[in-house]
Amino acid sequence: MWIHAAIIGIMFYVYSHSNKKHGVFYVGKGTGNRLYATGNRSLFWKRITRKHGYKAEIIAEFESEDDAFSKEIETIRFYRGIGQCAANFSDGGDGVRVAKRWWGDKISKSLTGKKGPRGIDSKSYKSFCQDDHLSDLYIKKGLSTVAIGKKFGVSHTTVWSRLKECGIEPRSIHKRGKAVLCTTDGKRYDSITSAARELNLYRENIRKVIYGKYKTTGNKHFKFTN
Repeated sequence: MWIHAAIIGIMFYVYSHSNKKHGVFYVGKGTGNRLYATGNRSLFWKRITRKHGYKAEIIAEFESEDDAFSKEIETIRFYRGIGQCAANFSDGGDGVRVAKRWWGDKISKSLTGKKGPRGIDSKSYKSFCQDDHLSDLYIKKGLSTVAIGKKFGVSHTTVWSRLKECGIEPRSIHKRGKAVLCTTDGKRYDSITSAARELNLYRENIRKVIYGKYKTTGNKHFKFTN
């Protein structure tokens, strides 16, 4: 059992954290109960311990902090040499961080999880729908990019990208929208957006007038028309 360092006159120690999955995955220098502390740890350390747990052990004890730093550097170097010490992002001692995370693919893959579907089974913009099927849905059946996106579980921008890739010219927003009639002056517009742009009104306000939430906007009344 760990006895507080101040009681026995030893101020510093080098400790390790390990588990069955990764061996020794972290080495540090501490004092007091630092080896058991879970605060101020890296996200990677927390991912490892949350999934696989850890065992804390004191490797060596020192009265001099410099000696503890030297031992920390030496110990990290040793465990890295055998493919462990995965959660140490510095060389120890002065705390200078290494240029990049060095741990092997095996450790990285163990934390990544299963790979998602690939190819035709995935919902990427290249494979969620075959060219002829997409053309049939969009041109012959007249479905919108939003409707097609909902059908395949992708965004409408993904559908838009696939249409362009297949050489299908997407319909403009004016062609997709319903025609709008301003009953105040009898002028017809291709869509709510077109009316809002030409009259310098808010599109949402025109929509609310059409659906009866507002009486007028800009002193004008609107309704959908064929």
